[in-house]
Amino acid sequence: MKKCIALLIITLESIFCAYSQVIVNVDGLRYYISGTTASVAPYWFEDEDYSEIVYTCRYREKEYNIPSSITYNGYSYTVVSIEEGAFSSKIKNKTTGKDTYISSDHSTGKPLNTIVRIKLPNTITHIGAYAFYGCNFLEQCDMPNVQTIDKYAFYGNVRQKSIIAPNLKTINDNAFERNLQLVKVDFPVLQSMGNNIFCNCSSLMSVIFPESLLTMGNNIFDGCSLLREIFTYRVHHQRIGLQHH
Repeated sequence: MKKCIALLIITLESIFCAYSQVIVNVDGLRYYISGTTASVAPYWFEDEDYSEIVYTCRYREKEYNIPSSITYNGYSYTVVSIEEGAFSSKIKNKTTGKDTYISSDHSTGKPLNTIVRIKLPNTITHIGAYAFYGCNFLEQCDMPNVQTIDKYAFYGNVRQKSIIAPNLKTINDNAFERNLQLVKVDFPVLQSMGNNIFCNCSSLMSVIFPESLLTMGNNIFDGCSLLREIFTYRVHHQRIGLQHH
């Protein structure tokens, strides 16, 4: 009878995990797990007053090596993505419900994130919006198999000098805006770019886009004051911004 009950509990648990999102902590990182996959999730301190809630990123290590899989309650889950705002901080307005992502403490001006390096496994193919927003100390993000980067994912990362993503196909709006030290980008199979991707990347000098690139948004290079060369093969674009401010 006890064996039957234990088996029933395990079976119900596996069904629950398969059809709902579960939040778990494994080796210092928080994950959402669903079905047989997992994604790296935000992990915040919460500070609330009468008008807003401040969500401050709990991730305090200088370096993170994201695993390709995690084990929870005896089950293995493949890590496939970085969730929206995973390594960022934000403020939620209680009246409007609007989230505003931030990079520094409003009262002290101190940076809220100290990550310097992060290594993603081959299993991760997607980086969510605002995932590394305002990570002012981030110098390197290895993403060997990332195929999609969502809006504002690396906004304001002022120390990254190069971005290499050999399997990246889609970059959404403002993904690398204000990467002030960015000099080199290498996206050999890129297919689509949104708006304002490299806006105000003031150190960017030369860009080569692959033959695979089919669509480009507006104002991609606005404020790139040192940019002198853009090489493209075939592309259906609206306007490549080259406004120097």
